[in-house]
Amino acid sequence: MRYFKINLLKFMIICSYVFYFYSCSNVPEEDSSIQQKIPISLSAGVYISHTHTRTIGTDFEPNDAIGLYIMMQSSSLENVCYADNVKFTNSASNDFISEKPLFYPEGGEVCDFLAYYPYDDNKIIEAGSALKVAVQTNQSNTGAFSASDFLVAKSSNISASEKPVHLTFHHKMSCLNIRLLPGQGYTAEKLLKANPIVRISDMYTNASYNISSDQFSGYNTPTNIIPNGTWKIDNGVLVGKSAIVIPQIIFAYSVLIELEIDGVFFDCRLDENFSFESESFNEFTLTVSSNHGGVQTSISTDIYDWEEVQKKDIETTSVPSYVSILNLTFPESSIYRLMAGDGSFVGEICREYLYADNINSRAVVIYPVKEGKTDLTNGFVALVEGSENMNVHGGKVSWDTNGHLTYTAGISAPVTYIYMTSKGEIVTSRDENVLQLKLYPYVLTDIRQTETCVYPIVKIGRQYWMGENLRASKYVDGTDIFLAENCQNPLLGIYCIQEGFFFYNREAVNTGILPPSGWKIADDSTWEILKTYIKDTSVLKSELGWKEENYQNSNLTGFNATASGLYNETYKYKGEYATFWSMSNSLPNEASKSVTIGYDTSSLDDGLSTGVLGLSVRCVKR
Repeated sequence: MRYFKINLLKFMIICSYVFYFYSCSNVPEEDSSIQQKIPISLSAGVYISHTHTRTIGTDFEPNDAIGLYIMMQSSSLENVCYADNVKFTNSASNDFISEKPLFYPEGGEVCDFLAYYPYDDNKIIEAGSALKVAVQTNQSNTGAFSASDFLVAKSSNISASEKPVHLTFHHKMSCLNIRLLPGQGYTAEKLLKANPIVRISDMYTNASYNISSDQFSGYNTPTNIIPNGTWKIDNGVLVGKSAIVIPQIIFAYSVLIELEIDGVFFDCRLDENFSFESESFNEFTLTVSSNHGGVQTSISTDIYDWEEVQKKDIETTSVPSYVSILNLTFPESSIYRLMAGDGSFVGEICREYLYADNINSRAVVIYPVKEGKTDLTNGFVALVEGSENMNVHGGKVSWDTNGHLTYTAGISAPVTYIYMTSKGEIVTSRDENVLQLKLYPYVLTDIRQTETCVYPIVKIGRQYWMGENLRASKYVDGTDIFLAENCQNPLLGIYCIQEGFFFYNREAVNTGILPPSGWKIADDSTWEILKTYIKDTSVLKSELGWKEENYQNSNLTGFNATASGLYNETYKYKGEYATFWSMSNSLPNEASKSVTIGYDTSSLDDGLSTGVLGLSVRCVKR
């Protein structure tokens, strides 16, 4: 690690009166002892990495602003602070000027200083000493790139002194730098002329930074980032593209970088988990070689300013223009999202249960997308499972708004490949207007502070369900749910764990902050729609784990109801029942009843809702 400490901030705050700082404790008004009060002065340096923003160069720029908090050690961040987010702006002469004057507190109070960059007038220290932080999704302009940086400086045990308090700023974000190395069939000049378009894929851009633990949590939904910079040639390599990203883990086989060269799209996938760390500089070198009209890309990754340097090569391939139906295995979810090469959402592939007068089977159905929404009235049936040797494939599916299915059988063998035209049409043969297509498993990633759970999603009729029971130990606001040995407390939201199964009492589900964002705990009407469609719960039950009876469980819907039992004062009925909470249709955040799937029946049965019950929770998309 290397320190470059630059004494670049010096400011003296001298004032003839004292004031109130926002929500902080009061500073006494000026009196005749003003000459005895000591003004606060600061100097600051930046811990420099290899990137740019405040990461580039060695100096703050004019009008750069920092925010300063001062906490008296007799208080805490969660309670009262002496100075709350006081703005200091860098002048043309490199002096930081406070918008309001500031003196040390009287009485010899020992203080802790916390400063951050860039300044945000809405930056609030929340419960647990957390700051909300974000990077820009479009960092193509210098202002957005610089605003994505986040630096923190701390200095503790500060007593009143005429000497400046020195603050060393540390970068809390991570930098991703991209280089293009021309391989066979390319020159640097040819690549530069093509002006490759680069996107960083599915990165978290909002999070909470905990000042005490120096950790990030509470990530938002992933999105793409457009990097900063302009390509140029440096020693035969294209350089110049960088992005600031929040520290996070990118999981193996994820697409990290999307590259477009002359209208052709390519994915750069990781072959193992990769961690972007605070203060790290991560350089990805993409070696671009022509190969039968395509591009193979390898990535060499170096992390500087850390004790170890990691290097690896990652093979990537061009984005195809078709989907191979027979190669779809749906290992992570029963739904794939179909994306065009430019990242737009163009279709949805569902392995779903079709039940109507003329069909009772699971099938692979492709739906087009119109104006960002799945068109459930125009599904194409590529494969009817169990009928692979029959000419019944290639049919049509249409769902009305009430969830009624109209199915038209096909007359062909199983469809091997599907394509999508630029007009959004699903076709089975290639023409000149087909799109490049990418598949992503459609899963629910539920992040609650330090806890992350990933759930498969299943489509049943027009409903989109979680394919597993909820297993959260925190509410969506990050607060802990009380873990208990039973669920009998009617006044406190609690959960219990038994053999890996999670159970929640009525008070927990009634909080309104238990289901993931964009989802809801299934209510009475949701269960009724499901009951009306399936007719028989054997298509909901997992194939294993149930007490033997004269019912054969198929799990054709993928709902995967496991016989996890329930809590009724004590834990019971494992292997016999799966029981879920059902919310009221009319009363917000009020559990109205329980819904049970039993080993000895094929019906979906209603039950009571009492304070001593601990039941499973299944959520449905809003």
